[in-house]
Amino acid sequence: MTLEFNGVFYNPRDASFIRRSVKNLGIRLGFNEKDLQEILLVITEMLTNVEKYAKSRADIYAKAWIQENSIIGIEITCTDYGPGISNLNNAFLDGYSTSNSLGLGLGAMKKMSDDLDIKTRLFENQNVSSGTTIIFRKKLPLTSKFEIRENSIDEISENINTIRRNKDKQLVSQRLWKIDGLVRSKSRIQISGDDIVKINEDRYIIAAIIDGLGSGVEAKLASEIAALVIEENHNLGLEELVNLIHQYSLKTIGSQILIVKICKEKNLMEYIGIGNVRGYVLKGVQTKSLHSINGIVGKNIPKLFKISTIEFPNRLPITIVLHSDGISRSWIVEMNKNFLRIPPLELSEKILHLYGKYEDDASIVVIQSN
Repeated sequence: MTLEFNGVFYNPRDASFIRRSVKNLGIRLGFNEKDLQEILLVITEMLTNVEKYAKSRADIYAKAWIQENSIIGIEITCTDYGPGISNLNNAFLDGYSTSNSLGLGLGAMKKMSDDLDIKTRLFENQNVSSGTTIIFRKKLPLTSKFEIRENSIDEISENINTIRRNKDKQLVSQRLWKIDGLVRSKSRIQISGDDIVKINEDRYIIAAIIDGLGSGVEAKLASEIAALVIEENHNLGLEELVNLIHQYSLKTIGSQILIVKICKEKNLMEYIGIGNVRGYVLKGVQTKSLHSINGIVGKNIPKLFKISTIEFPNRLPITIVLHSDGISRSWIVEMNKNFLRIPPLELSEKILHLYGKYEDDASIVVIQSN
């Protein structure tokens, strides 16, 4: 039985795979949802620091933290080959940054750990290697501690398969739903401050457009954390989910968000938009705009906000388009009936190509049903 993960981070495209792999390891070890969230935030911070400061590749190694033949938690090692950290004491202060940018910081990582080791070597000359190694350890809740057994993974896999078989038996006749989307960075910038979520489960769909304020690394960190919280908590109700995103985004630059959740069995959509994000429901020749409320997630959102709902007719095809303000809304005026016959990915590409603003990050999600 292997309870470990080896990965290499070269650029932001690798982050999602690394996070999911570490999360899967955490699930297998027995971490609860709250602790998994903290572990994923730590991974995000590690990779963000590599991208912003080290500007090198990083080796990620996660494994079971074992003492006396018992798994007591998880150990994650991140080794980069950048210039090193010149002042470790300052680096542990909340809000400290060597580049005057905003991040969760090593201090926050230390608070979320049960043990944190950092080794760094400063760049001196071409003949001496430099870089930083961070070793993060977090213990399992006491009730989750277990001894290593060779059949642990087999038992977990069988339980998962049983749950899936039971769900398949319960499925009712439903519409066929499809979802896809794209993100593009502004002209001459490699990093997009936008992010999207597109989850298509058996009984519901969760989709989101997230526009981190500004652009560059700070906007990317804000949108990525919001997307991560949605992906890991999409079973929650929208009101609880938005408040959770806001809580985890407090130390970021903030973001504007539009989230929709569609219950397939009831043909019912709930949604909440905060800030300058846009959504449209297209039913035949009818178009309905999804309204948003003022606010910035992570900075200021209303204490009380209403979750809006839309019920879909049983037999009428539906197309739902969500996008950030990096796409002109003039596509709504200029579209024709053929737009609605294009599959989600192709429609996303078409709208982004024809109506995307090259001076701004842009993101789009398209949802369709028969």
